[in-house]
Amino acid sequence: MINDVSMLKAMLKQYGWSCRPSFNGKATYWSFPHSGSGMENLLITIPEDKSTDDYEFYLEQAYHEIELIYGKNFETFKEEYRSFSSRQFDPLEIREETGVKDGLIPWDKGRRLVLGAEGILNAGARATAVGLRNRKAHYLQTAHAAAESVLSESFMGQTKIGSYIVTMYVPSEHRFSISSKKNSQNQLMDSDYILGRDVTNTIVSSLQSFKSGFHETSGKNASDIDYEFFNELVQDGVSYELLDAISCLLDEKETQITVAQPVKDVPSEKKTYEISVGSYMSEWVDRGKFCLKGEFEPIRVLVAGEVTRLDNSARNPHHLIKMRLVSNASISAISMLSVHLSSEQYQDAIRAHKAKVMFMVKGEIKKKGRIFEMTLPDFVSVTNTPISQIAEEYNERENFQQTSLF
Repeated sequence: MINDVSMLKAMLKQYGWSCRPSFNGKATYWSFPHSGSGMENLLITIPEDKSTDDYEFYLEQAYHEIELIYGKNFETFKEEYRSFSSRQFDPLEIREETGVKDGLIPWDKGRRLVLGAEGILNAGARATAVGLRNRKAHYLQTAHAAAESVLSESFMGQTKIGSYIVTMYVPSEHRFSISSKKNSQNQLMDSDYILGRDVTNTIVSSLQSFKSGFHETSGKNASDIDYEFFNELVQDGVSYELLDAISCLLDEKETQITVAQPVKDVPSEKKTYEISVGSYMSEWVDRGKFCLKGEFEPIRVLVAGEVTRLDNSARNPHHLIKMRLVSNASISAISMLSVHLSSEQYQDAIRAHKAKVMFMVKGEIKKKGRIFEMTLPDFVSVTNTPISQIAEEYNERENFQQTSLF
């Protein structure tokens, strides 16, 4: 049976009431703090101690008072609460304070909050479905069936007074199909489904990575953040789709994103994760979307950098090197480059690596997946410039002047 006290408290909390406990802990007192509502002087007492003689009296009185105030809304809430309490949900909540007691918000802003919540759940479903080793920067149609399943079988809650809140309830133990086959819950094989809790775990890790990534690069111009940096966030679930969803939530007023995960077998206890986003993140998010979307036109350029890896095994000789580049105005977003060399050019790369000096290559850079590469450069050169200059540039963000050839 559903705990009526818990239900009444959840109802009052959702509608913006404030709570203070009694001195002996046997009751809680609830008041409505919003001025102009006509309810400022109301006080509802909810009993907490079942052993007291007046427990049933105060419980019935609280029930009656709340029913008088909210009428049909109370009946609707009771049905939803009892339905949700029989199952375990992980709520994803998007909140923007409006300053209006009735929770009103301009239509366009409210629509964007819904799109943002849906997009975050969509991105989390896709990143979960493909697995940790197969995370993508941009999913396009990949894992579309999983995203469709999670979105269609999760739920949306009501908004709350004093702010505009979109809440999506993800059934934590529900099996969401990741294939296009229409099978019942009992017919799904282990490889055919993901659990709701798996999805919210991915959302939490991706939002935490997003937050730490933003703070790590704070103080830098967004245009100076390279592809490599954003690609490193992909394994945590960050994707173009996630950043696109977050971009819907960026406003002058901060928006809070909260994920709550009830502890298994103890639903009253929850692990809560929260981050705030705002318009001050716009340039960073746009840069991330650009880098993760993968749109990159091939470009002919002269670049220099440190040879960080030599790969030419006897079994599979392919004269591949990796370079950490000095910043170049034409390719400021690229910090690492894979270069396929001829056998003669590879010998020059070995000399540059041994001497710890910069190596210079000229040719066409293309993007293959998440990797930037150049094949058989037109020209290579071992310079006299020590690689220590690269470290200085990365620390001081000084521009290394080179010529771009188109």
